[in-house]
Amino acid sequence: MVEDVGNERIGQAVALLRRGSSQQAVADAMRARGHEKWSQSTVWAVEKGTRPLRLAEAQDLASVLGCQLWELTRTPPEVELLVSLDKAASAYFALKQATYDYLVAQNSLAVDVERVESEGVPIEDGTMGRAKQWLGTPALDAFDAGTEKYESVIEVDF
Repeated sequence: MVEDVGNERIGQAVALLRRGSSQQAVADAMRARGHEKWSQSTVWAVEKGTRPLRLAEAQDLASVLGCQLWELTRTPPEVELLVSLDKAASAYFALKQATYDYLVAQNSLAVDVERVESEGVPIEDGTMGRAKQWLGTPALDAFDAGTEKYESVIEVDF
């Protein structure tokens, strides 16, 4: 049996999937995709469930919201879960990229330190000391510091 998904439920999903974007920004993006009559009040009406979506609009709206078409039909708790999943995945990939970037920068620093030392270039002790300190700081330290920060915030919240 196919579940009946009403306009109100789709509207709730749209509101959650906007993820902080303004209704105006969504309307502007929809107009840029050829839906010339879309305005902030159109987005508001869709979110309230008083204006149904046409299929072509729904497809473009899903693209604007960065989601799949089927996500517009999910219940608010499932949409909230999907949004949280997206945030966790994005944070994970950002952490992965930041770790890579740090290791590349650390390697570049090691090459520069080695070159400066081998050429006997005079460098202030403070500068060289800071460079060597960073060379000795593993990327995992940043993870540990982030974990400490998170745990201190959690303790305050509870």
